[in-house]
Amino acid sequence: MNLEFEDVYHHNFSLTPEKFLIIDSQKQMNAVYEAIRKNYGGQRSPPIPHVNDDESYVIFKPLLKNSNDVNIKRVYLQNNILMIDVEDFDNPQIAKTIRTAPNVLIKILKKISPQKIDIKYPKQ
Repeated sequence: MNLEFEDVYHHNFSLTPEKFLIIDSQKQMNAVYEAIRKNYGGQRSPPIPHVNDDESYVIFKPLLKNSNDVNIKRVYLQNNILMIDVEDFDNPQIAKTIRTAPNVLIKILKKISPQKIDIKYPKQ
């Protein structure tokens, strides 16, 4: 089942030690954004999203192949596994030499609680 989603932000620092994180409470979202503020220092950080009962937020860490970022093509559930199709993307806002896997925050416009995540790249 395809899921509607919004690509919220790509951060070039770690927000979770895990491969992915499902954010299901405002308290958890506030803690994530506290870590984001610390990494931005005195610079302006993005506004904190509001967590509600009809949506899910997910942070995941795709591996970079031949670029400095990824573009999300499709998000769907398959057997309680969150599948995310991505492709390489050279983000002009990030130096081309940076190859740190981004922590990608997406909003899924449905409440989900997958047990696993699978990030899929196009076959080369």
